[in-house]
Amino acid sequence: MDSGEPPKWTGWYFDMFEDREDGASKAADIIADYFTLTNAGKVAYLGTEGPRLGVFIVDTGGEPRAMVGPVSRGYEVKSPIADRLSDRTARKAPDKHLLFRDSFASKPLPVPPLGLGVTVTNCTNDGKLEVRVLVAADRPIGPVTITLLDHHADPLAPSLTQKVDGNLVVFPFLFPEVPHEEKKAEVSERERYEQMFNRKIKYLVEAISVRIEDLSHSGLGKGPYDYFTSPSVYHGATSQDDVNALLTRPSGVYSPFVIGGSWHPEPAPADEW
Repeated sequence: MDSGEPPKWTGWYFDMFEDREDGASKAADIIADYFTLTNAGKVAYLGTEGPRLGVFIVDTGGEPRAMVGPVSRGYEVKSPIADRLSDRTARKAPDKHLLFRDSFASKPLPVPPLGLGVTVTNCTNDGKLEVRVLVAADRPIGPVTITLLDHHADPLAPSLTQKVDGNLVVFPFLFPEVPHEEKKAEVSERERYEQMFNRKIKYLVEAISVRIEDLSHSGLGKGPYDYFTSPSVYHGATSQDDVNALLTRPSGVYSPFVIGGSWHPEPAPADEW
């Protein structure tokens, strides 16, 4: 996976692959048939999808502690004899049965219907970079905390907290050490190329954390709710890889997104930013 910068931690996970550069970013699904049901015209398979990062709480033999590591996602599936599955076609096979997963995996938490729209944009403040996060909701949300993250989910600047009551709220993050100029209305091909590959800005903010401090303000529960996007990631995919089969999360920060709903905020006039 390529963030455009040297890694802070290489980790042992990547050492499990022959091609350390991009092996971990490729789909790792496998499937094998174990029985042919001739009368029914079916083939039974056992398969596993790409590994997930598992966090297990161990509460025996000492104080409670967390164990972290890759965990496979095994399943059973059947298909017609005339249409046998391969590692590739099994990725999209319907009716997979994850027989053992319920015994250890927690259920996904539902996303509260906040209708909270978030947009991130790079602006210029006295010749320096100011990253502005525009937040709006279709209901009172209460205090919201925004944190800008780098490729390793480390904060880039102190978090900002503001009250979101249904109107547009701007969270300004100034980076005085990063020069930034307003984009010209017309630029040359060379300038456009330089803008596209301005690594200092392009790879500065890679992810974002949005924390609703208390759901009770919106009438959707109690306590805090956290939402994270993941860094944008180079997959190292080839024509033989199905990128859609790889695990994904909301990626990057420069595409507008909505937490808990399909509502899309109207763009605000530039003078309100």
